[in-house]
Amino acid sequence: LAADKGLSPSAAAQLTAGIDTAHAVMVGGYCTYTGRTDLASLSVPPDGFYAGHLAVTPVEASPAARTSSPSFKGISAVDTVPGTQAYNLYTKARLEMIIADQVTKVFHCLNGRSLSVDTAWNWISLRRIYNFIRSNAFQNLQYAKSEPHTPELRRSVSDTVDNLLFAMFSKKQVAGYQPT
Repeated sequence: LAADKGLSPSAAAQLTAGIDTAHAVMVGGYCTYTGRTDLASLSVPPDGFYAGHLAVTPVEASPAARTSSPSFKGISAVDTVPGTQAYNLYTKARLEMIIADQVTKVFHCLNGRSLSVDTAWNWISLRRIYNFIRSNAFQNLQYAKSEPHTPELRRSVSDTVDNLLFAMFSKKQVAGYQPT
């Protein structure tokens, strides 16, 4: 979801009040698209940039990670208010903001948060890895659908899930995995 254009840090909490979902992200920071002189300055909504950013960010990484998540390309300015105080207000409001790193002048995500108030689901990276495991398990367990519920089937299902998690552990996508 795109937050309001020109959203002030003090108004951020009002925008997200009453919203509680781990399945959505509200992104602020209307952008100036580099090289597009036909578009007005700070006129491009940030949600499209964010969707593209998630598409190239590894599933196990936070979209706000500086080392494992790429920076935004094609942006020359954002309307996000910079500074620690503003960033704290955006974060408390559960907003993801496109920000300019004040040192490198590269554009990144602020914090990798969803609109969930539940601390178990408010980090995008946790929700993405959960969805990744769930969808892969669903795909890999289709053979078991409508089969008789036998000890052999349960063992096969357990092995399939074990193999999925072991493969993810080997790729450093999950930590602390202990095979059964």
